[in-house]
Amino acid sequence: MSEVDSRYVKQGFWVNNKQGSPVGSTTTTDSQTGAIIVALLAILSSMATTQLWSLVTFVSHQSRAHGAPADALFHQQQALLRASPPTTSFLLDWMKLYWAWRNRAPRVLYRCAIHLGLGLVFAVLAIVAGFYSSYVLTNVNIPVLVKSSLCGSLNIKPSVNGFSFAYLDDLDSYTDTVEARSVPFARECFQNTTQIPLRCKAFLQPRIDLNPRREDCPFDRSMCINLEHPAVSIDSGLVNTNDYFGWNMKARDSIKF
Repeated sequence: MSEVDSRYVKQGFWVNNKQGSPVGSTTTTDSQTGAIIVALLAILSSMATTQLWSLVTFVSHQSRAHGAPADALFHQQQALLRASPPTTSFLLDWMKLYWAWRNRAPRVLYRCAIHLGLGLVFAVLAIVAGFYSSYVLTNVNIPVLVKSSLCGSLNIKPSVNGFSFAYLDDLDSYTDTVEARSVPFARECFQNTTQIPLRCKAFLQPRIDLNPRREDCPFDRSMCINLEHPAVSIDSGLVNTNDYFGWNMKARDSIKF
């Protein structure tokens, strides 16, 4: 709905009731503010993963600190866990420990594999979290909530004594304005084509597909022309006002016909 005039787009938080809460919770903002939000999310994501990794290494260090006699490999591992370096640095230093002690201590691979796997999984998860934080913001084919002071009933009232020429002039002016916009839009957007122009995407559903069918005469046969199926029925299928007209109503309030 990028073709909607930005003056009529609601800025701030709203809920897309088609998706429901919390999935449909949406904040609409301008591009500059959106870029700042993405940057803040990246920073917060990095801070959160760093602190979580620090907590993981501290818990691992404390769970291994049993006070019993141990070899030098164990003490070097404990020192590295207590130092709590970043994930990538931890993986590199832990592999160095394995390589240095691979032929000098028993079961070195087993003693190093668990924390190597833990650090690798955590590093991958941190990268994925940082990557997907950018998907919080999108600016392509986004639904927006229209909020305009122009929405509402037609503010044209007849005179007290009935219709007046001024009322008819206002009504004619309104219909001329609507026709000037709707007729070109209909010619451009309601053609039977697979490629829809960008301008036509101003509505949530650019068009409603209709299915015409030939039917039997609904009246007395003498009133219809002499054809096997002289009548025509046009079916749109089940229409949901939320899906087709973009009315952001809750499921219990939506209209289907």
